[in-house]
Amino acid sequence: MDAKPVTFESSLLFGAPVTNDATRLVEDLTTIFEAHDLPSKRIDTRDPSYLLFDCGEIQVLLAACDRPLEVSHFLDAARPPAAMLQETQILARLTSHTHSITVLVAERPGQDLPQCDARDETKEALCWQVTEYLNEAEDAALVFWCEDDTLYAGEEFKRAGLFGVAQLPTLDDGIDAIRAAEQRVDEKHGIEARAMTYIQTQIVQGAHRTSERVSVLDRMSAEIERIAPPALAAIEMAKRNGQNMMRGATMACSTAAAGICTMPLILQAIT
Repeated sequence: MDAKPVTFESSLLFGAPVTNDATRLVEDLTTIFEAHDLPSKRIDTRDPSYLLFDCGEIQVLLAACDRPLEVSHFLDAARPPAAMLQETQILARLTSHTHSITVLVAERPGQDLPQCDARDETKEALCWQVTEYLNEAEDAALVFWCEDDTLYAGEEFKRAGLFGVAQLPTLDDGIDAIRAAEQRVDEKHGIEARAMTYIQTQIVQGAHRTSERVSVLDRMSAEIERIAPPALAAIEMAKRNGQNMMRGATMACSTAAAGICTMPLILQAIT
């Protein structure tokens, strides 16, 4: 049986409506495609929520949604190794976002192309660069990179290298960061400062390695167990509600973006 063509997907979450300058968006994305020597043509989708580009063997789809995505889709997401934000801040952004854009890059349907590592690398680079552009242009609150199931704050994604490779802190840097965080602990900001200390300790110890994923809620609950028991009840409830949700290339993001996960069928329908 032939291997299924590789697709790459990301979701950007925003705390406010995104700008609606389609002309500028098309021009800027065309520049990205041209940098890869890809011919590009915008395809009419008959729905302003979708923006589709034909780039020869590859197609790029952007799907906008004016409603928040399900928070439970992201509760088990990994965090980048050199995370900048506290878990409480990530949860606050998750629960307060109002709009999203999903980016999907795949092979054009109707083709019988052999597997090609170079083409897969191009698709991955396109997805990353389109996501990076939208994050910069629209100031995303969060970016979810589906390939490695990682949830970034917008500013963390800006700092990450191509394909999400970020520099891990050295042991000395990590220890210095822990000591600095401990000095900031006081009564007024006790919980937040202790959470930051905990997160930085986990980075030094390698707790954010991709082979040992720990969800946002699990990392928080371990830290605040002795500090805020009532919060644990709410966290456990949220975890139960989200246990069986699927994310990444197979998740049902929202009503407006429904069906993106079965991209070949969508692309065949609108082309």
